[in-house]
Amino acid sequence: MKVTVRMLRPPNYYVLVRHRDTKTVKKIGPAEQKAVDFAKQIQNIYELLGEDGVRQLLTKDTTELVAEPTKPAVPTLAEYSARWLAQLPNAVEYTTLKCYQLNVKYLVSGSANPDEEPDETALGQLPLNVITHARMKAFIMNMLTNETRRRKTFGKHSIRLMVATARALFNDAIRDGVVVSNPTSGLSKFYRKARVEREEIQPFTLDEMHKVECAAARHSLQMYTLVMTMSRTGARIGEVFGLHWKDIDFQRNVIAISRNLPSSGKW
Repeated sequence: MKVTVRMLRPPNYYVLVRHRDTKTVKKIGPAEQKAVDFAKQIQNIYELLGEDGVRQLLTKDTTELVAEPTKPAVPTLAEYSARWLAQLPNAVEYTTLKCYQLNVKYLVSGSANPDEEPDETALGQLPLNVITHARMKAFIMNMLTNETRRRKTFGKHSIRLMVATARALFNDAIRDGVVVSNPTSGLSKFYRKARVEREEIQPFTLDEMHKVECAAARHSLQMYTLVMTMSRTGARIGEVFGLHWKDIDFQRNVIAISRNLPSSGKW
């Protein structure tokens, strides 16, 4: 769309709007500045509301005071992430959703302990369009030195998941027209050499396992069955949740582990 101001019939100024194959001429009057302001208003309306908005504006009497359209406020990361997470339960796996929820807490608070006061690198109260690559880098550098309640710093894998969550959130924000770029690109070099998290596995002793089984039996038959299946087969809890009767061969005493279901926290 091209908008120009001309004096066609002195002393009156006109605003000419050319769009595609059409031309619209709007008489403003002898005030040149008023014509210039009206032309700018047409451009703003077109950017915000498109052709329909311009068409409505051109039908108005130029003596009317037409308020400048205000652009909608850009949501903060905390505001947008709340809406974003609410849309995900039917779009991603349960475990992915829980991962996103946890890492959004880190992004919002900027702290290794999200329940505490937000850190100075917290991103939660910042509008999405002011979260730059530099701010994301500062967030990462802070999280690499931030100790959790277990007196440990985050490792490479944990930081990677935080960045992946932010990347997914900003990609959706771009699709929603909230922002035009993703500030998470090129961040891996800042945590590439972070420590690799390797927690030593400490399995139950035989005596401890028997105590767990007895406690499960006192709780309920269902709990006892679950614990016994895991302890006697080595299957993970999600693999046990995924078992069907057809997976159990009672003649050969064999259980086929063929699927894994995430725990939703409900029995």
